Amino acid sequence: MKVVCAWCKKTLSAGEPGARVSHGICPECLYRFEAAQTPTLNELLEQIDVPVVAIDSKGVSLAANSAAARAIGKTIQEICRRPVGNVVECIHAHSPEGCGRTVHCSGCAIRTSVTATYRDGGARCGVGVEKLIRDAEGEKLARFTISTEKAAGVVFLMIDDLKMLVPEVVTAG
Repeated sequence: MKVVCAWCKKTLSAGEPGARVSHGICPECLYRFEAAQTPTLNELLEQIDVPVVAIDSKGVSLAANSAAARAIGKTIQEICRRPVGNVVECIHAHSPEGCGRTVHCSGCAIRTSVTATYRDGGARCGVGVEKLIRDAEGEKLARFTISTEKAAGVVFLMIDDLKMLVPEVVTAG
């Protein structure tokens, strides 16, 4: 019996001339099929009800869900591939040194939680955050809590306390 890949028609095992043909799947087509079935990180995050941002080892956002976009007041595209400080509009992230490179960054609750979770794999829960942020209305103090958890080489940053995410006006714009 001759066996042929049902997708690409590649011969998997040759049979005698005139033999009946059966079908299977070659390793290449199986790989493509399985890859197509694997959900993306964004698709996985969309299944979570709380705001979540996936962060890489350098503190850059890889993906976010719609709940995070709503909480932060940005689109998912505005969140992804940016340092966390830029995602939350930290006033220090917009300095010439950038996110993670100012004297203020060493005490950043988000940065220290993400870094510690990467280093030891331990989850951080209910970490209080106070961040001076800048938006179109001026500088504001945002208060909220976060949790971090590491899985598959990524740290997931969850925003826990949404009712405290509404910033208080600090200075007039």
